[in-house]
Amino acid sequence: MACSPDAERRRGGQVRIDVVTIFPDYLKVLDLSLIGKAADRGPLDLHVHDLRDHAHDRHRTVDDTPLGGRGGHGHEARRVG
Repeated sequence: MACSPDAERRRGGQVRIDVVTIFPDYLKVLDLSLIGKAADRGPLDLHVHDLRDHAHDRHRTVDDTPLGGRGGHGHEARRVG
C-alpha cells in the first residue's frame, strides 16, 4: 500500500517524485527553488525523465495522430521504461 507524502516524511523516508516530460530542461529551475533544496538535503528524491529518450525513430517522435485521423496531435500511449 502506498503512503502519502506526509506519512512517508513522518517515518523518516524520502518522497520520490518522477516527472516525465518532453522538455526536461524547463524543470532545471526547480534546482533553485525549495524543491531543489529539499532534494539536496535528502527528504525529496526528484527524477526528471526525457520522454524522447524512449522514442524509437530517428526524429525522436513522441506524438501521434488522434483517433479518427483528423488534424492535430495526440501523445502516444506507450509504456516508458
